Amino acid sequence: MERENRYYDQIMELNGMEDMKEEVRHWEILAENIGQFPLEQEILLPDYFWIAPSGSGKSMLLNLLANYLEDREIMTFTGNKKVIEFELGYCKKEESFGELSRLIEKISYEAGYRQRFRGILAVHISAWAGHMHEKYMYSFLEFLAENTKDWLIVLIADVDKEQAQIMKKQIAYHLRIKTVEIRLPKVNVLYEYLEKKCGTYGIQISEEAGQILKDTIHTLKDSSHFEGYNTLNLMVQEMIYELYSKQRLVSKTITGDMLSAYGAKGDYTKNYMETVSKKQKIGFSYEKQEDAE
Repeated sequence: MERENRYYDQIMELNGMEDMKEEVRHWEILAENIGQFPLEQEILLPDYFWIAPSGSGKSMLLNLLANYLEDREIMTFTGNKKVIEFELGYCKKEESFGELSRLIEKISYEAGYRQRFRGILAVHISAWAGHMHEKYMYSFLEFLAENTKDWLIVLIADVDKEQAQIMKKQIAYHLRIKTVEIRLPKVNVLYEYLEKKCGTYGIQISEEAGQILKDTIHTLKDSSHFEGYNTLNLMVQEMIYELYSKQRLVSKTITGDMLSAYGAKGDYTKNYMETVSKKQKIGFSYEKQEDAE
């Protein structure tokens, strides 16, 4: 009888995750072989370097992977959480490396009463692009290498291909890694997500309004200002607020004439792009808000 595996099925339904889905297919074969020919000790998975844009559903994927690995008994998890996410801020070499201390403190806290964290450690390292050769990055990677028996390490960066190659080379000196590219889903998939989010409020979208929103998503996605699911979550929140606070409603359906500000050239779209551009210039990140339910 074939074993039911809901986490595997959920992972395979994801969009833009083809590289990681291929890895999970290998894990499935691994689990079947371990079940048939048990090993005398737990096998160590490779660690990963994810090249991934903001808002692409990374947090959701990490949690699905953890649940899958535990369910298939490929990894043993201990601690308050199965997944720790951490953003490694850049430190100049003349400063103290407080970021490593902060990471160690977070891991110790999440270790819980057993005082040992075993699980997925995902570290966002985009801030270190162009600084991978510096001594603090070396210390950080050495720290990770010393703990690979307990952690599946996922290093994440939103960088171009050239910078990704430089980062990968430095990481590979310390860790046994595989590189995975995560892409934003296509416009129709992103629109379906937005429509579903509106549906959680009981709000419907007319065909005309839907086309306007698809055009807006297309415009944002082709720009450098799109932050995936983060952008869509903010858009839905603002649309619902505007809908309910600025006019008397005759139904719970969003129509095209209600969306003048949300068109590809509308005021909301322009203001959003300007705001994100300013935040990108000073290094703000929405990483912690990222979700794709």
